[in-house]
Amino acid sequence: MTVGIGVLAAGIIGIAANLAIRSKSDPARLVEPKAKPKPERVAFELPKCGTEAIKTQTTDNPEARASAQKGLDFLGKEASQWTKQHQCYGCHVQAVTLEAMSVGTHHQYRINDTELKTVLHGMLSVKGGAKQVGGLGHDSEYIGQSGKVLGASAFAHYDQWVKNDLRDYLLTEAKAILARQQASGEITLPYSSPPVATDSVQGTAQAIITWKQAYERSADDRWLTAIQKGEGFLRTMVASWKTTEPTTQALEYAAIGLLAAGVSPSEDILVELRKRILSYQTQDGGWPKSIGGTSEPLYTGQSLYTLRMLGMTDKDSVVARGTKWLIDKQQQDGGWSGAGFGKAEAMWAVLGLVSIDVLTVAVTGVKDGQRLAGQVAIEIEARDNKGGGVSIVELHLDDLPIHGACGATTKFTLDASTLETGRHTLDVIARNAAGEVSRRRLEVFAGDVFMAQIGTSWSNGETEVSLRDLEDRATHDVSFEVLKDGKVVHTAKQAGAQGPLSFGFKGDAGKYEARLTYRDDRGNVRQSESMPFVHESLESQQENYSQINGSLALPAGDAAANAELELVDERGNVVQKTVSTKSGAWRFKNVEAGKQYKVRVNKKGFEEDKPAAEFRTEKGKEAVMDMSLKKK
Repeated sequence: MTVGIGVLAAGIIGIAANLAIRSKSDPARLVEPKAKPKPERVAFELPKCGTEAIKTQTTDNPEARASAQKGLDFLGKEASQWTKQHQCYGCHVQAVTLEAMSVGTHHQYRINDTELKTVLHGMLSVKGGAKQVGGLGHDSEYIGQSGKVLGASAFAHYDQWVKNDLRDYLLTEAKAILARQQASGEITLPYSSPPVATDSVQGTAQAIITWKQAYERSADDRWLTAIQKGEGFLRTMVASWKTTEPTTQALEYAAIGLLAAGVSPSEDILVELRKRILSYQTQDGGWPKSIGGTSEPLYTGQSLYTLRMLGMTDKDSVVARGTKWLIDKQQQDGGWSGAGFGKAEAMWAVLGLVSIDVLTVAVTGVKDGQRLAGQVAIEIEARDNKGGGVSIVELHLDDLPIHGACGATTKFTLDASTLETGRHTLDVIARNAAGEVSRRRLEVFAGDVFMAQIGTSWSNGETEVSLRDLEDRATHDVSFEVLKDGKVVHTAKQAGAQGPLSFGFKGDAGKYEARLTYRDDRGNVRQSESMPFVHESLESQQENYSQINGSLALPAGDAAANAELELVDERGNVVQKTVSTKSGAWRFKNVEAGKQYKVRVNKKGFEEDKPAAEFRTEKGKEAVMDMSLKKK
């Protein structure tokens, strides 16, 4: 089946918040062919498949889910008992347990509510908890700084998969960690105690996870510059391993951190990391601490978790073998050993298994982060990991269904030429006879999109404008211009390369426009983006301007991601544009105070549930607006 819908590549955070309209003074106009009108997007009517379920030929894996549940129960019980006994925060206990519980919640495992509350109590209210002055800590500042990084990452997973009620603690810890980021992008772990706290690769990776969720929840693009610095550090570390054999954990933390930074699994650096992780697997199916060693549960669990994040499933024999090894080594109490780091070991073993959802959804023909072109043939297969069967599989584009079929498999073809230029989301959804649902989200690009994740931040008298360069092989460059009242006052240019790029500006305080331009090897402008920024300290920005932010929800209450929002003044002019994050958050920064505005939403197939309300901005204050959509 073929439909006229094109798709845009991205396993990345998303095109920057606060992308303003392109400057009228742009001397280098984009030369674009006359585009065909894009078809109006209409929701596909899904078939009614009833309660009948079809099993796949591949054997389901209920044993893996049972083992994961047993491990989760072990972790929750052990962490609760430790918290009650010691009455203090321990990153090797509550942080690792909360992370496992959060991922378990996402994949629909049973989480004991009392034990979860006890773990949260250990993260928040006891000695060293986040509610104390200075946030997460320890009597030894040396240990406390490492514990803060691990704990903040756990808050990020909780915020992403469980609830957003700890958002303030997440943002507080994210700011504290940001203050320690080095010029190289590195976040150190001053206290190292492997395998719980290892080195700066782990520290930077977990900081990126924290900052990413801080961005998703707040839509503040200053987190993007920190993320991209962190990505730069991890890339430098990976490059240094060309002639060495790093530990298994180093490889995996690098991969996890790069994924969180927005690197697509199809980018060369992650393709190579995946190959190296696979090369470490032993003949018995497990993974060792380092290449050539003996398989251990902790490293096997972390390897399986990382490989699944990179897009592999139990359909891949290496993953299936590792899963079987881990199940076979589990002890009667649900743990894997009695070592001092047993909870961290159990966490990674559990994460290796708990990332198996109720249903496994496998997709071929399209990859997360892919730039699509032409006719894209997609094949979907789902299987029930509870031993039942699959009743229906669905494909949704930007939150609207575009295809569905009864049973466990289907094929579908997308015409990429008919999608709007930009980022799009593809959700592959499977349902079993019991009505349980699992989904897999892919982010893809269509058209000329080569720069993404554009952010700005101010530090030590300099404004930094950063981005992710998505192009992998073609020769190109990226130019940076700063405009004041329509006149160019600063220029710079860099040769493009896949990964993070950043530009700096030092000048007089005031409001400016930044313009980034991507040119191919023939000098043709393929993409140009502009955004306003204020060249002053963060405190000054907050005092002298108004900040407008809020959230956007779909009709059922889920977050409305990747929706375009416009800030419109009283004359009907579009002042700023932005795109909602994965959490449905949006933000307009540094808006002129004392003026009347309204926020307008554009998302194909949807419209605002209520007419846009008008409001007047006040100097030094935030205007918060939570909005919802309805289907057209």
